[in-house]
Amino acid sequence: MLKTRVTAILGIDVPIIMAPMGRSAEPTLVMAVSEAGGLGTLAAMAAEADALKDKIALVRAGTSKPFGVGFITHLLGPRPRHFDVMMDARVPVVTLSFGDPSPWIPTVRSSGAKVVCQVQSFDLAKRAVDAGADVVCIQGNEAGGHTGRENLLPFLVQAVTAFPQVPIIASGGISCPRSFAAILAAGAEGAWIGTAFLAAKEAVAVRPVTRNAIIESNGRDTVFSPATDYVMDHGMKRQGWPETVAVRHRSNEITDTWAGREGELANKSDALDAYYKRMTDNDPAVAMVYYGQGAGMIAEVMSAKEIVDALVLGAMSRLRSFS
Repeated sequence: MLKTRVTAILGIDVPIIMAPMGRSAEPTLVMAVSEAGGLGTLAAMAAEADALKDKIALVRAGTSKPFGVGFITHLLGPRPRHFDVMMDARVPVVTLSFGDPSPWIPTVRSSGAKVVCQVQSFDLAKRAVDAGADVVCIQGNEAGGHTGRENLLPFLVQAVTAFPQVPIIASGGISCPRSFAAILAAGAEGAWIGTAFLAAKEAVAVRPVTRNAIIESNGRDTVFSPATDYVMDHGMKRQGWPETVAVRHRSNEITDTWAGREGELANKSDALDAYYKRMTDNDPAVAMVYYGQGAGMIAEVMSAKEIVDALVLGAMSRLRSFS
């Protein structure tokens, strides 16, 4: 199988990390990805801290393979209890995404865990490397869910050139053997994958509307916009995302109506209230259906093992054809 510095550091069979995709990253899917040879990853902040503790225990009982717990870095301050649960559980791998990871890396490593930092800018990549991250994930704008503004390939090449001492993996639009082979050829030592696993048989928490949308997508039906985040942040009275981060999901009435005028929406309380009510009432016209541009290469529901095997074996075959 495919071996890189990432597989050696994380103790996994193949260099594939499952993105900690909120409520979709439930133990059933996490265990399936880890059993398939990759790294399944729980989303730490998708539930209350006690629920996270229970999920970690469930994954541990279901697999002897390494797994991870993923944090949204800029929310660690407001929600420290989740971090304490992770530290007490001594999980094998911790992922930190968005925000400056450098204050947290030494503490995580003191628990014995390996640290993977997903970053959206060169500055954050440098901070992660300087602070001692074991692996750095370069996230491109092609990714589904929250992401930055950099396109993957030039950002990836810049990072692998600048930081040869640390293994770099890639995220964004990687959903088939061709795209996996492409990032390996560019110098990445693995991939962080979300959308492909949303369509896995074991993704039991994924709504049918999301799975069906991924299967039917041509890869060109998503939009990168802060508009729906403005609605959710306003309605839930929660902390917003870093300025350089927005969300990629299937376009909807909100993104279409406010395209190019998102800043106006952010200051219209009445409109935000109305949209939030429609969201909570499950109006499909304003639903946030998360997936990335790689959905265009996903045509069927497969098991996590089938997905991992297809990615690895297909990529290796394509790379050998050029040798």
